[in-house]
Amino acid sequence: SNFNAIDYLINSLYGSLNAIELDRSLVLQSQISGELNNTSKEILVLIDELSSKLTDHVTKYENLKTKIIPGLISNLNKSTKMAAKLTHAMKDMYPVEYSKSKDKVLNRVTDEDEDLY
Repeated sequence: SNFNAIDYLINSLYGSLNAIELDRSLVLQSQISGELNNTSKEILVLIDELSSKLTDHVTKYENLKTKIIPGLISNLNKSTKMAAKLTHAMKDMYPVEYSKSKDKVLNRVTDEDEDLY
C-alpha cells in the first residue's frame, strides 16, 4: 500500500469542493431561515393589529346595538307621537289653514292656485 500523492491531492480537492458546496447550502439555509423569521414576525404583528381592530369593532357594534340604536328608536317614537299630537292640534285649531297646507305639501295646489284662496 503505497502512498499515492496524486490520489490524495484529488481526494483532498473533492473534499474541499464538497465543503464549499456544504458552506453554500448552509449560507442559503441561513438566509432563507432569516427571511422566514422576519416574515413570521411581520405576520404576528399584523395578526395582533387585526385582533385589536376586530375587538374594537366588536365593542363599537355592541355599544351601537345595546345603547345607540335603542336610543334612536326611542327618540323616533317620541318624535312620531309628538308630531301626531301637533298635527291633531293644528287640524282642530286651524282647520282651513291645515287643509291648505296639506294640499300644498301634497302638491295638489300650484303657486297660481294658491292666490285663489
